Parts: sequence; structure tokens; C-alpha cells
Amino acid sequence: VPPNQLAFGYVAGAVYGMAYQRSSETIFATAFMKRHAGFGSLGPGGIYKIELSGGTPVVTDFVDLATLGVSLGSDVHTGLGASATAPTHAPAAFDAVGKNAMGDADISDDEETLWVTNLFSRTLVRIDIGLPLQTPSASDVTEYPITDPGCSDGEFRPWAVTVHDGLVYVGVVCSAETSQNIADLEAYILSFDPESEAFNQIFQMDLDYPRGHISSNGSTSEDAEWLPWIDEWTDITNPAPDAGVFGQTMYPQPILTDIEFDNDGSMILGFVDRFGHQGGNQNYSTDTNDTETYEAAVAGDMIRVCNDGGTFTLENNAA
Repeated sequence: VPPNQLAFGYVAGAVYGMAYQRSSETIFATAFMKRHAGFGSLGPGGIYKIELSGGTPVVTDFVDLATLGVSLGSDVHTGLGASATAPTHAPAAFDAVGKNAMGDADISDDEETLWVTNLFSRTLVRIDIGLPLQTPSASDVTEYPITDPGCSDGEFRPWAVTVHDGLVYVGVVCSAETSQNIADLEAYILSFDPESEAFNQIFQMDLDYPRGHISSNGSTSEDAEWLPWIDEWTDITNPAPDAGVFGQTMYPQPILTDIEFDNDGSMILGFVDRFGHQGGNQNYSTDTNDTETYEAAVAGDMIRVCNDGGTFTLENNAA
């Protein structure tokens, strides 16, 4: 059975974070910085609502956080045409992935508060949306600077957010962009108490664990180990662009994009490969003189973190 189509890309643009207000049967979707796909009408600060109460999904603009004083970076896409299948270069958008616009979204248990991560300012954003639903004003929006968990060169990148038992949980990775040292790649889970407005670190894991292969033709394989974030297409090495198995291009970089709690209180962590949103499929490099198209091969991951009497422990050392 094919999935139900809820929205067109030309209306909402690239979105990632999703939160559902059951009482109003409304889905909120947040703007996402993807290299080869543009933003919707509201730009990097856009939150769209998809109303399902009428049977046929209705997509409308909900709020542009940028107009309410929230800094989310600028739209750095260039050269995106009307065709969704035509390749583009979009050079400035390569490094902006994971750094501009928003990441994940979730809603409070009472359905009155929408929580999103601001990737540009590295803040947790509280948006009071009310019940019944109302369009927020600037006084309904509060930003909380996310605490640096201790990443090398202060390079921490938030994304995931989830609400569980009254607390808000945020997922962060140390990107090691400056050091380019795999040993500096780490992931953290921080809890945030809306009452005390304080962040607390509840879990940490190194990201240098064995990950198998990203691609293989049976005789040759490419390692899927996580690598430090890069900001230039020319940083792609070992293999070079188009030189991987099956002529693929790959450079797996971790983003901790989702946190889900199991019935026993354990956490399931979802990791996305940043390069999938930098590289695209059969698309150009960032060199505007290069008309070769490249296929990005990506490798995300899913990790279980066990709740052992209130202490979180990596299941089987990520093996």
C-alpha cells in the first residue's frame, strides 16, 4: 500500500521535524536545510501545519519564527530551478546542512507547547501554541541555549528533541570539524527541565564504534565508520568522489536526529548520515564548472541505550 500524500514540496519545501496535536488533528512540520531542495514560502524559520480533520489534508503556513525574533540563518540555496529532477550545484548549501534552520520537533503531553531545535543558534525553542490551537506571537516563544557537553573546540551540533514524562530530551553530536579527529566524535543526550530551565547530561557515547560497510560489491567494500563533519566538497577523500564501489560518493557524518523511549524506559537513538543531505542522488558537486553527476551512498544507524535502574547503558557496546 503506498503512503498517503499529505503535502507537496512546492508548498512546504524541505521539512524534517514533525509533531502532532491530536486534539486539533494537526501535524506541524519544520523547515529543513537540505542542499538540493529549497525551503517553502516561510524560509528557514518556517513551521507549516497540515490539518487532517476534514479528511483531505490542508497545508498552510503556521508561523515564521524569524519574524518573531528567532535567528535561524539565511537561505543560502543558489541555482535551484523549477524542476525537481534537474541537477544543481548549490555550493553554499553544502556546509549549511545541520547548521541552518531547524532539526527535530515534538509536542508536550498537554499538547499546548511545541518544542523545536534551532540548529543555527544551537538553542531549544519553546513555542506556546495553546489548546485550542492559536498562532503564536513573539511573547509565546522562548529560546534556551543548549549546554555544550564538552565537545572539542566547542563544536556541538544539536538536532533530536523528544518529550517524555515532563522532561524534554535533546540529542547532540560533537562534530570534530576543526580537529578532524575521529576520537573527538561523540554523542550526548541532555535532559531539559521546563520548570528549572536547566540542562543535564544523562548519556554519552563515543562514535568510533565498528559499523561494518557502507557499500559492497562482494569483493570490495567501503567502511561505514563515522567521520568528522566537513564543510567543502573537496574534503571528500578515501574514496574520492565517484571513486567508491559502483562509482558511488560517500563520506558518513553523524547527526543524532531522533530519540524514542521504549516501554521499559530504554532509549532508541536514530542517527542520520549528514552526507545524504549534502550529496543528493545523481546531482552535481559544488564546483559550478563540473557537470558530472554523483550518486551519494549513505549509512545511518539505530542504537539502543538500556535503562538499567535509571542508569543509561549502551546495549552490547553498540555491537
